[in-house]
Amino acid sequence: MITTDQGMETTHAAIGDLLGALASIQKREKQMHPDRYRMQVEPVVYDILRLRNQIDEYLSIPELAALFADDWAAMEAETAAERVAESARAATG
Repeated sequence: MITTDQGMETTHAAIGDLLGALASIQKREKQMHPDRYRMQVEPVVYDILRLRNQIDEYLSIPELAALFADDWAAMEAETAAERVAESARAATG
């Protein structure tokens, strides 16, 4: 659990290291047996997601996102309506 800004920065750096490790493993995927690939990738992905979640919790991202959810839903609906209108205009030429 992260309790300080320094802890968050350290965790962020650890995520960067894990992403680098994941990229390295992915480059060798075709040379590996699928079981071995999964064995190497799975704990790395798990740790990336776990550490990202810790940062989100420290920064109260879930609570903040809940505050804005209605606004974001309205923006998504507006964007979808614009896409439909554009498609209709394109179809009628």
